[in-house]
Amino acid sequence: MARWTVFNLQDGLGEHAQEWDALNQRKFKNHPMLDSRFVNGLLWHFGGKSECLCVLKKADQAEAMCLLRHDQFSRWTTFLPSQAQLGPGQVFEALLSGFAATGNAMVYELWFGRQLAASRLVISSNEMVVMVKTTYAEELARFAPGRLLLRQVVEHLFTLCPGSVIEFYTNASVDQLAWATGQREIRHISFYTDSFTAGIFNFLRNFRNRFLSPSAPR
Repeated sequence: MARWTVFNLQDGLGEHAQEWDALNQRKFKNHPMLDSRFVNGLLWHFGGKSECLCVLKKADQAEAMCLLRHDQFSRWTTFLPSQAQLGPGQVFEALLSGFAATGNAMVYELWFGRQLAASRLVISSNEMVVMVKTTYAEELARFAPGRLLLRQVVEHLFTLCPGSVIEFYTNASVDQLAWATGQREIRHISFYTDSFTAGIFNFLRNFRNRFLSPSAPR
């Protein structure tokens, strides 16, 4: 019989990291973005000590695992820092050092003479490469250094890792989709205990969007 068990997290995934990685291997072929090193980096930098690990086990083996956090509105929400939150350099330094220990991290740079024009941070597994972060010199934007570097990176990765999939961890732009062979839609779904609670939260959300958002009429 399958059942859920909830664990409070204090220091990343802790003792559950090995089980997390085993599930990632079985279900997602060791996806780099689900690797415990990546998840631990997010927990250590963006966790607020209110995160919980929920584990669904069947026959003593994890069938599903998810991270939830308790927010200021007493809601349980999925722990998923946004792309904007991942801006701080120290986050990427920690992520890259973890993956570099097993040879699964790369930094690509494009230089115009002595000036760094663009840079890409990449993590990988046996079957997948993920573009985690891209930066470029804005004063050189007219030369599209990011796009020039991307072409070189893609060519190099297809030679280095034939048969692998290249993924981008970002909100895909039209420019990026021009290179892509597919895309995934991420949906955000909320569940409430009853219709009254749902109505209250919908009212508060509409009020915030109408009167408190930066784009609200003044």
